Amino acid sequence: MILLSVFGFLLGPQGSQAQQQTDTLYVSARETTYLLFPEAVALVDIGRAGEYAARIEGQSVFLKALHEQAGPTNLLVRYGTQQYFTAKLQYNPQPPASLHDFRQQLALQEEKIPEALNPQQDFQARLARVMARKDDRLKHLGRNQLQLELTHLLQDEQATYVGLTIENLSSIRFQPDFIGFSLMERKGKGFWRKRSRIKELQPYLSQRPEVVGAGEKSRLFFVLPQYALASGGRLLIEIREKQGSRILRMVLPARMINHANRFSHEAE
Repeated sequence: MILLSVFGFLLGPQGSQAQQQTDTLYVSARETTYLLFPEAVALVDIGRAGEYAARIEGQSVFLKALHEQAGPTNLLVRYGTQQYFTAKLQYNPQPPASLHDFRQQLALQEEKIPEALNPQQDFQARLARVMARKDDRLKHLGRNQLQLELTHLLQDEQATYVGLTIENLSSIRFQPDFIGFSLMERKGKGFWRKRSRIKELQPYLSQRPEVVGAGEKSRLFFVLPQYALASGGRLLIEIREKQGSRILRMVLPARMINHANRFSHEAE
């Protein structure tokens, strides 16, 4: 079964995918930090999973550092109907606030997709032509008896088109849940130079399988907002399963993104 979904940067009246971001949330090891969201929370993902603990209860998320040496990391929360919230977590023995109520703030920040970008009309036809193109073996990786292959990477004047194939070589079905696209660039100089997430891309349009059965192969396609990366930048593609702990990650360097083949709007 294939799910076809239309997304935008922020939640619009057509049910587009939303993402809101705050700067930094401070968490201690002694007290719990509480987050409140407009709708029920379905997923919490913490970059340093062994340094912070999270618990979900309805529209709330409870956070706590597991030790005083916990380092800064990324937090992603999925709530409501495919809406996302991201922030930085940082340890502080005395957080300035223990309760963060985002219910009204997130509701007020909801915006419509720009009228110039009507994904329902503009991108579906383009994506159909991308899907009809011959697959290219652009990049391949295997992990946990799952094979992930990049088969399409194209650009036009408005979007980036990505095609992937997942082959399940295990005897257990793989059910994709969270599929994320993170832009990474190096910050700092010398010894302190490190790679950090600078932006989460939310697809305008996606076509993905609900499940990849044992011994089966499925295709995934995404229309992403364009973003030109500086030299050394990367696009991280991350796929997590719904019922299990298997994760697929693929990193595309800036040169692949910035020099991808151009895609014509005209029917081929």
